[in-house]
Amino acid sequence: MDKKFKEWIKNNEKEFTDSNIKVIAFTEVDNDDGTSTVTVAHESSVYIGQISVQSTGKCTIEVISITTEEIVFHIYCSAKKGVDFDSLLDNYMIYMKA
Repeated sequence: MDKKFKEWIKNNEKEFTDSNIKVIAFTEVDNDDGTSTVTVAHESSVYIGQISVQSTGKCTIEVISITTEEIVFHIYCSAKKGVDFDSLLDNYMIYMKA
């Protein structure tokens, strides 16, 4: 699952750049339980966003307002093998492009 997420990140690099969204952190971690997690954090002029995807399919997606420091969008879900990250992350992208 995390490999598919890395593909989504790579496939959307141009869209992030064109929308003035910066990647401020990217990590890949092998967890003690044998799973792995990929996390990417983005920053726009208004929001900071973070997406974490585990190899098991567990996903955490959140967007925080830079000015108020409030969480304005948060999802925790368990994605299936054939997940369409474009659809899953549509609302995330709407916030980050604001």
